[in-house]
Amino acid sequence: MNKKEYIAATAEKTDGISKATVEEVLKAFTETITEGLIKGERIPIVGLGAFETADVEERIGKNPKTGQPVNIPAHRKPKFKISKTLKELVRNPISFS
Repeated sequence: MNKKEYIAATAEKTDGISKATVEEVLKAFTETITEGLIKGERIPIVGLGAFETADVEERIGKNPKTGQPVNIPAHRKPKFKISKTLKELVRNPISFS
Protein backbone atom coordinates (compact mmCIF):
# COMPACT_ATOMS: atom_id res chain seq x y z
CA MET A 1 0.00 0.00 0.00
CA ASN A 2 1.44 3.37 -0.97
CA LYS A 3 0.74 6.76 0.64
CA LYS A 4 -2.09 7.66 -1.74
CA GLU A 5 -3.81 4.30 -1.18
CA TYR A 6 -3.36 4.62 2.59
CA ILE A 7 -4.95 8.09 2.59
CA ALA A 8 -7.89 6.86 0.49
CA ALA A 9 -8.44 3.80 2.71
CA THR A 10 -8.30 5.89 5.88
CA ALA A 11 -10.70 8.49 4.48
CA GLU A 12 -13.09 5.70 3.52
CA LYS A 13 -13.06 4.33 7.10
CA THR A 14 -13.72 7.75 8.64
CA ASP A 15 -17.22 9.08 8.20
CA GLY A 16 -17.14 12.45 6.45
CA ILE A 17 -13.40 13.16 6.67
CA SER A 18 -11.91 14.12 3.32
CA LYS A 19 -8.74 12.73 1.78
CA ALA A 20 -7.19 16.20 2.08
CA THR A 21 -7.85 16.27 5.82
CA VAL A 22 -6.46 12.75 6.26
CA GLU A 23 -3.35 13.82 4.36
CA GLU A 24 -2.93 16.87 6.64
CA VAL A 25 -3.30 14.71 9.75
CA LEU A 26 -0.81 12.15 8.39
CA LYS A 27 1.69 14.95 7.70
CA ALA A 28 1.25 16.38 11.22
CA PHE A 29 1.54 12.87 12.72
CA THR A 30 4.80 12.24 10.85
CA GLU A 31 6.24 15.64 11.77
CA THR A 32 5.35 15.19 15.45
CA ILE A 33 7.00 11.76 15.60
CA THR A 34 10.09 13.08 13.80
CA GLU A 35 10.39 16.03 16.19
CA GLY A 36 10.06 13.71 19.19
CA LEU A 37 12.72 11.34 17.88
CA ILE A 38 15.11 14.24 17.25
CA LYS A 39 14.66 15.18 20.93
CA GLY A 40 15.38 11.57 21.91
CA GLU A 41 11.83 10.90 23.10
CA ARG A 42 10.04 7.55 23.00
CA ILE A 43 6.65 7.81 21.24
CA PRO A 44 4.30 4.92 22.06
CA ILE A 45 1.15 4.34 20.00
CA VAL A 46 -1.14 1.93 21.83
CA GLY A 47 -1.95 -1.14 19.74
CA LEU A 48 0.70 -0.30 17.13
CA GLY A 49 4.10 0.00 18.79
CA ALA A 50 6.65 2.56 19.88
CA PHE A 51 9.00 4.83 17.99
CA GLU A 52 12.34 5.38 19.72
CA THR A 53 16.01 5.95 19.02
CA ALA A 54 19.12 3.88 19.68
CA ASP A 55 22.72 5.00 19.95
CA VAL A 56 25.07 3.22 17.57
CA GLU A 57 28.77 3.06 18.44
CA GLU A 58 31.51 4.04 16.03
CA ARG A 59 32.70 1.12 13.92
CA ILE A 60 34.74 0.17 10.90
CA GLY A 61 32.68 -0.69 7.83
CA LYS A 62 33.52 -1.56 4.26
CA ASN A 63 33.09 0.59 1.16
CA PRO A 64 30.90 -1.62 -1.09
CA LYS A 65 32.55 -0.33 -4.28
CA THR A 66 36.20 -0.59 -3.29
CA GLY A 67 36.17 -2.99 -0.36
CA GLN A 68 38.32 -0.52 1.59
CA PRO A 69 37.69 -0.06 5.32
CA VAL A 70 35.65 3.04 6.20
CA ASN A 71 35.16 4.64 9.60
CA ILE A 72 31.45 4.94 10.44
CA PRO A 73 31.03 7.51 13.23
CA ALA A 74 28.81 7.03 16.27
CA HIS A 75 25.24 8.14 15.60
CA ARG A 76 21.65 7.80 16.71
CA LYS A 77 19.18 5.82 14.62
CA PRO A 78 15.38 5.60 14.72
CA LYS A 79 13.74 2.31 15.72
CA PHE A 80 10.21 1.00 15.82
CA LYS A 81 9.18 -1.72 18.25
CA ILE A 82 5.96 -3.48 17.23
CA SER A 83 3.38 -4.02 19.98
CA LYS A 84 2.45 -7.52 21.12
CA THR A 85 -1.15 -6.74 20.12
CA LEU A 86 -0.19 -5.98 16.51
CA LYS A 87 2.07 -9.03 16.30
CA GLU A 88 -0.81 -11.22 17.46
CA LEU A 89 -3.26 -9.63 14.99
CA VAL A 90 -0.87 -10.27 12.10
CA ARG A 91 -0.41 -13.89 13.20
CA ASN A 92 -4.14 -14.44 13.69
CA PRO A 93 -6.01 -11.95 11.47
CA ILE A 94 -9.52 -10.77 12.29
CA SER A 95 -11.94 -8.82 10.14
CA PHE A 96 -12.31 -5.09 10.83
CA SER A 97 -15.45 -4.73 8.73
